[in-house]
Amino acid sequence: MTAQVARWHDLKISFQKRTYLPTGLMSYETNRQSPLRQPLYALNTLFTEEMTILRQLNSSYVDFGEISCIHHAFIHQAIDHPQKLALLLEEQSLSYAETLYYSQHLAANFIGGGVIGHLFERSIEMIIAMMAIWISGGIYMPMSPRDPIVRIKTCIKSTHARLVLVHGYTQHLLSNQSEIIIIDIDKIISCPMMIDENSLTNIRVTPNDISHIVFTSGSTGTPKAVSIAQKFLHLTGIMFKIIQSI
Repeated sequence: MTAQVARWHDLKISFQKRTYLPTGLMSYETNRQSPLRQPLYALNTLFTEEMTILRQLNSSYVDFGEISCIHHAFIHQAIDHPQKLALLLEEQSLSYAETLYYSQHLAANFIGGGVIGHLFERSIEMIIAMMAIWISGGIYMPMSPRDPIVRIKTCIKSTHARLVLVHGYTQHLLSNQSEIIIIDIDKIISCPMMIDENSLTNIRVTPNDISHIVFTSGSTGTPKAVSIAQKFLHLTGIMFKIIQSI
């Protein structure tokens, strides 16, 4: 459709019949043939070209990438960006390479899988221990130092945890529990050692394997264990990125 102004008081409007009439008539004919009882909101009043534009504008496709285990993704990040900042807490910081080294160093001390308890205050060591559990092929079971000792022991017993990782701020909580194997990670990561990479690379963990166990209070007040697979951690990370981008 074009508008032409010959003089300030003359206005002529014209349109191309071959372009607009066939398309408009086809859309009208399609709508006219729709069932009479079809609700008004269901009728298509847009041209095909307009529908195409709307679909393009509303495209919400998201590439979730290859689903992997959380520690595999961390290792790849450490390989690609070894000197980038990975952990920061107040005056403490570690690069990806340093975090991976300490995590592998720690993991080499308890390879064998199974449930491993994790009892830490908020700290750099908390992340190192968590990553070490996954690298060792174990199942991460977080526990809060602020929970009653009875609840902590119930969590350990109900999951048959083979050991519990602690650090300087929490080791006293289980010091009198002779039936529980306790590892103070401060004593391990403070002693440099050569890492046997073959012992770690032979560990097989898939996205379908259990990543961690969390506890709900339950209707009776007794803690109930809930298992979560590795792949759900990956998807949670993707969804977090999507939310941040909104």
